[in-house]
Amino acid sequence: MRTCGFRTRYGYGRLHPDSREQLRDLGFSTITRLYLVNPLAPSFDTVGVLAHNADVLARTVRVLLAISVSASEPVTIHVIQEAFELADPDVQQGLLESVRCVRTLFGERVRETSLRDLAGDDKGFANWAETFCVIQWAEINSCLGAWIADAKPEFGPEIAGSFELTSQLDRRCVADAWQQREEYFRRLHEVLESNELLCIPTTPALAPRKGNPPVRTSRGSGYYPRTLALTSLAGIARLPQVSLPIVDVGGIPVGLSLLARHGQDDFLLEVAKIIEKQLCS
Repeated sequence: MRTCGFRTRYGYGRLHPDSREQLRDLGFSTITRLYLVNPLAPSFDTVGVLAHNADVLARTVRVLLAISVSASEPVTIHVIQEAFELADPDVQQGLLESVRCVRTLFGERVRETSLRDLAGDDKGFANWAETFCVIQWAEINSCLGAWIADAKPEFGPEIAGSFELTSQLDRRCVADAWQQREEYFRRLHEVLESNELLCIPTTPALAPRKGNPPVRTSRGSGYYPRTLALTSLAGIARLPQVSLPIVDVGGIPVGLSLLARHGQDDFLLEVAKIIEKQLCS
């Protein structure tokens, strides 16, 4: 099964697979908030959509968001250098071949760009991930910490360890993290035009095998820290994101992600349809 995914941004919706059985979906996440949903980290919680192709994905999201069709093409697609540098060599090589195909489609409108230049600082993805973790952990603890302490539910060892991290957070760091997030959001909202896109790997490595998960850490160069670094971009800057599994590496699908300016969900979906039609024809 190969499908598309989308997410839209008031918050964060995971687009990376937990196992190789989930790889062939296109994924989309969006900013829309849904009520009557139990919160985890409210300023990042969001809705995700999976579909077998970009056309079904676009039609589904338009119903969900009540948005109209936007038929414009991108003026610029920024291929984020630091994002591809985070990827394993085999993933990087496979995705760069897809980028070359996108460049054939859109020509000089596809260009390599540094995240540091767009964000206006020299801290790189590590600071995006750190900012994301501080805010997310604080919100998780605020939403569920009291219930966990009172009900004492039984979690598996990995989930229990993750909740333990949230309880150990130094909340004096939260105000600075909130300020950093808003600075990143404002900066990207100012520099990105309504018809510009960012291009990054959906994940930096092949999906882990079912039953053999990688070690969960928030720092370092392992699977989860690098994946968090990539996925924090949409969550912090409130960008809609679509993941297109248009590359196979050793028989394993790998996703290429496109992100649009805050509020440009319809434009992003139309470009995803154009690229999928070209690369998968």
